[in-house]
Amino acid sequence: MVNERSITVNGDLGSGKSTVSVGLAERLKLRRISVGDLYRQMARERGMSALEINLHAELDDAIDATVDNMQREIAESGEQVVMDSRLAWHFFKNGFKVHLITEPTVAARRVLGRPANDVENYATLAEAKENLRSRSESERQRFLVRYHADKRLLRNYDIVCDTTRARPEEVIELIVEGIEGKIGAGTPAP
Repeated sequence: MVNERSITVNGDLGSGKSTVSVGLAERLKLRRISVGDLYRQMARERGMSALEINLHAELDDAIDATVDNMQREIAESGEQVVMDSRLAWHFFKNGFKVHLITEPTVAARRVLGRPANDVENYATLAEAKENLRSRSESERQRFLVRYHADKRLLRNYDIVCDTTRARPEEVIELIVEGIEGKIGAGTPAP
C-alpha cells in the first residue's frame, strides 16, 4: 500500500480509538501517538481525574496548548503516524481522518470494563455514561471556542465507522480500504 498521509483516529471515549489505532499502527507499521495517554499522564501528575482535568482545561489554556502544540509540530514535521486524538483531524490538514462512533451505553460498558485507575474509575454504568457525556461536551465546547472546530460534524472526516457491533479487525480493514481508495468518496464509480 502506498500512502504517505498520517491517519488521525477520532471518537468519543469508549468508541475503540485506542484498540483501533494500535491495530492500525501495527498493520501499517507506523508509530502511534495517543493524546489520551498524554492527558491521563497530565491528570495523574496533578492528582486529578480525567473529567477534572477536562474541566480544568476549560479555565487553563496551558493544558490544551501543550497538547495542541505537540500535535501541530508532528503534523508539520511530515512524519507519517497514526494519531489517536479527538482533535488531530483539525491539525493534520492532509491526514486521512477517521471518526469512530458507538452507542453511548456500549461506550460506557467498555470504559467500565477497563481496569480502574486513579484517573478513570467509575462505580456504575450510569456514572460512567454521565462522565463520558460530560467529558465529551467539555471537549466539544473547548474546541468550538478555541478553534471554531466542531468534532461532531461528520464532514470533517474521510471515513466514519460505527464500532457498536463491529470487531476491531473489521474496523481496521474498513479503514485500510478507505486509505487505499477502495471505498468512500475517492472510489471510482463502476
